[in-house]
Amino acid sequence: MGPVSSSSYLSKNIKIPDDGFSFIYFACIISSNILIEKAVVMKERTPFTMIEKAREYAYWKHNRPSESQRYGSAPYSLHLENVVDVIKKYKYLLDEECHEDVIAAGYLHDSVEDTDTTPEMLKAMFNLRIAELVLRVSNERGWDKKEILFKTLPKIWQNKLATFLKLCDRIANGQTSKQGDSEKSKTVYHRYLMEYPIFRYALKTTGEYDEMWKELDLIFNFE
Repeated sequence: MGPVSSSSYLSKNIKIPDDGFSFIYFACIISSNILIEKAVVMKERTPFTMIEKAREYAYWKHNRPSESQRYGSAPYSLHLENVVDVIKKYKYLLDEECHEDVIAAGYLHDSVEDTDTTPEMLKAMFNLRIAELVLRVSNERGWDKKEILFKTLPKIWQNKLATFLKLCDRIANGQTSKQGDSEKSKTVYHRYLMEYPIFRYALKTTGEYDEMWKELDLIFNFE
């Protein structure tokens, strides 16, 4: 496929990038059905693997100078890598065929919740399973943390892979906040500690991800 002419789709003289990754994101921003369909075709010729593409996109969206896109004093990508490390540690608990999608979702897991990314964009750029996993672990809206928790946990529990992904996220967050010495780290860890009995009750299924739950129990001093 050769260069895509902007005049074919837009009335304004806007150049559409001709590399797979940039085009896919540009297409999603435009929100045109025609361009979205074109993006799905273009992803077949992108030089990135699924995981590389997810990592590149997530870094681009999260590593911004704003306070909301920082992980303490570090760029937000540190948290994404921490989550992916936990996924790789426990991926033996999953069927091999889903490893790539779950790792990609690990990089993308906060993209809907914390950036202007939509599930439709993720479906076009990646696939339906990745988009669904990210959507399921994204917080619902609520007046406070408790309401958000009660609205979000049921949709995670309904999907085993989403549960796995959320456990990886909580292990990574729990380890980092427990080891941190800043006031923010202490506040975050205390919140997770208070939430943990509800979190555990809502998501734990007997015989499923037991090794991960053992690690979480240690992190949050649960007996």
